[in-house]
Amino acid sequence: MNRKTTISIIITIHNSAKYIPRIKDCLNVQSFADFEAIFIVSGDDDSLTMLESYAELDQRIRIIADSNSSYGHKINVGIAAAVGEYIAILESDDEYDPGFLQELITAMEPEVDYVKGSFTMFLREGTQRILLPCSLVPAEDHERIIEINHEPQYRINAYTHIWTGLYRKQFLTDNHIICNESPGASYQDVGFSVLCALYAQKIKFSQKPIYLYRVDNVKSSTKDDSKYLCIKEEFDWLRNELKTRSLETPDAVEFYELVKKGSYLWNAKRLHSVPRQKFLQAVEEGIVDLNSLKLVEEAIDRLPSLLQILKNETNCILWGAAGIGQEVLLAQKILGVKAIKKVVDNNPAIVGQNLLGYIVQKPDMKNVNTDYRYIITGRKSTPELKRQLMSAGVNEEKIFEIREGLSIEVLVSYIQ
Repeated sequence: MNRKTTISIIITIHNSAKYIPRIKDCLNVQSFADFEAIFIVSGDDDSLTMLESYAELDQRIRIIADSNSSYGHKINVGIAAAVGEYIAILESDDEYDPGFLQELITAMEPEVDYVKGSFTMFLREGTQRILLPCSLVPAEDHERIIEINHEPQYRINAYTHIWTGLYRKQFLTDNHIICNESPGASYQDVGFSVLCALYAQKIKFSQKPIYLYRVDNVKSSTKDDSKYLCIKEEFDWLRNELKTRSLETPDAVEFYELVKKGSYLWNAKRLHSVPRQKFLQAVEEGIVDLNSLKLVEEAIDRLPSLLQILKNETNCILWGAAGIGQEVLLAQKILGVKAIKKVVDNNPAIVGQNLLGYIVQKPDMKNVNTDYRYIITGRKSTPELKRQLMSAGVNEEKIFEIREGLSIEVLVSYIQ
């Protein structure tokens, strides 16, 4: 098929037959219909046969059989084969909201290199689907053109989550933006995303959380301890790309090091004890914040106690509605219990928001109920908050501290 189209969707498939009916369904209900779906397929399950039957009924489906199982190789093949003006990416176990393509193509403007949408993490618990909306930037930064060289702080927001983006194909090809073709699915999106953030002149962020990102796939790379060195290999490849492309400017290297430091800590978080130590021994000393890692290990050690509290108690107040607090609420949701009665936070920007069914309230230290269990979150604030609660008459045994988050994907893997 060589017909012109507006958007080319690249979908990498490797033994993903069980997800293909859902992919077909979410493509069929897109309100914006001028697209082609390029499936790059490898593996030994029924994926190819299923897709061939769908392609007979829908001319927008293109299939490229590919014996190379590398995720990065498949993305590169898809970009090269695409005839659309814009490129979108759909992970095989994820989904699009019906308005995904329409939202991003509406946000796209002639001078913008790419648009990134917000997204929703999701997992299934029995017949229930648990949803957690996420945004890449604050609300005031949505729907405006950001000149990245004038506001370089937005590179860190722009580089994450390759699959939420709509990319101008000419931007990708002119700058030879590619993925590392390392084996399997091994964080090759990191290099691609960093290159996009470094080459981009203008970007936009869209507000609606319309990409559905699955966090309960037990075969996900985030849950594979054998890939403990893949993130290091990805950054080694990326540093070589910066050198080859003459991109080793002070700003670019600073950005690279910032992303690398955050990614290495994330990798250490997701790994179990033995592979975590192997990873730390393999990377340069000091690149992983050991204080943060100590808090991560503490959070992992305390996770069974948190789960017991959520299972066995019914009068809990969650103090802190940011990232760690969201993880606590998600853990409760997965367990199918309702131990938490109220969520409070001192941040006026969060108060009043709906968080997994709870309206975040402003705390009232003058009317502290000493019979309740208090789950307090946050690295810097918990010691002082614990002191205030004890001064108000709460027994120390009624206060449970969590000073570091695990990330949603890691939390789900431990609970599963």
